[in-house]
Amino acid sequence: MERRGRFDSQDLRRSPAAGGTLLETLVVVLIVGILVGIVIPTWQGLSDRSKLKTSIRRIYWAMQRAKTNARRHKNTWQASFRESDGKVQLAVHHKNTVPSPSDWESLEQNIRIVDTSLRPDDPNYSTFYFNKSTKQYRVQFNYKGNTNGRMGRITLGSNSNSEDKRCVIVSTLIGTIRTAKNDDCKP
Repeated sequence: MERRGRFDSQDLRRSPAAGGTLLETLVVVLIVGILVGIVIPTWQGLSDRSKLKTSIRRIYWAMQRAKTNARRHKNTWQASFRESDGKVQLAVHHKNTVPSPSDWESLEQNIRIVDTSLRPDDPNYSTFYFNKSTKQYRVQFNYKGNTNGRMGRITLGSNSNSEDKRCVIVSTLIGTIRTAKNDDCKP
C-alpha cells in the first residue's frame, strides 16, 4: 500500500528538480557577487552625477533669483556661496545684508567647490569674487540685472569623482548666466 502526502527522502534523490549541488550554489553566489561588484560603482557614479546636476541647477536659479530681485527692488543683490561643515551652501540677499545662518541653503551631499583657494590641489576653476576672511564667493547684480563689474564662474565637483565638473558662468556684463560641464568649466 502506497502512502500519499508523506515526505519521502527517496523521492528527492530521484527527482531532477530536487535542488542543486553545493558546487552549483557556489557558482551562482560567485556570479551574483561579480554582478553586484560591477553594478554598485556604476550606481554610485550615476548618483554622484545626479547630485552634481541638481546642485548646479540650484546655483543657477539662485543667481537668477538674485538678478530678478535686483531688478524688482531697484538695488544691488547678490548670490553668495560657501563651504561649511563639508557642505556647499548658497544664499540670495541684498548686498548690504549679511546672511543669517538660516538664510544659507545646503546643496546635495558629497559636492565641493573646485578652487585652489579652498584646496591647494584643485585647479582654479571658480573665478567669482572670493572674500578670504569669510571664505565666501559672490556674484552681484545691479538694479538693471547686470553684473556689478565682475563676471566669472563657480565650479562644483563630486568628492568621490574628481573628473566630473559642472559650473555656472556669468559670461557678459549684462548678466548672461549659463551652465557648462567638464572642460568647458576651465577659465
